[in-house]
Amino acid sequence: MKSRCHRGFLMIELLFVLGMLGVFALITTRLFYSSFGILNRSGSAQRDAMRFANATAALRRDVNDCDQAKVISAGELDMTDVDGSSLRWTAAADGLLRTSATDQRHWTLGEPVSFAGRGELVLLCSGKAGDATAASIPFASQRRILETGGAK
Repeated sequence: MKSRCHRGFLMIELLFVLGMLGVFALITTRLFYSSFGILNRSGSAQRDAMRFANATAALRRDVNDCDQAKVISAGELDMTDVDGSSLRWTAAADGLLRTSATDQRHWTLGEPVSFAGRGELVLLCSGKAGDATAASIPFASQRRILETGGAK
């Protein structure tokens, strides 16, 4: 009896390889789209962080140069400069708003913020007002500290 020499693949082997290629294609496609989603979210987080940094830098300048700072409510901060000009910061639902006699600026932030006062300090609190876990950034008027002789 002659034995036949097989020179090819069985149909089941080809179907198995095609199935494995399909699974590989599905996994790589999902990985590809999820990596682009991560890139998009990280870019958005970086833009939010830059807006927050710019807003806090402007607030730090204003508080540093002011003669008097008064927290009216968790959403409003009034400042008076040495020359008597007034400045108001408002913590809106979508960010911070700075209003002076000459201009108005708005920073859209990625989270809600509020104001609090503690002695000579103005606190910018992240999160909703009254949240016990909220982080706060202190701001102090250098002019007022020098006038009062520093913290005692």
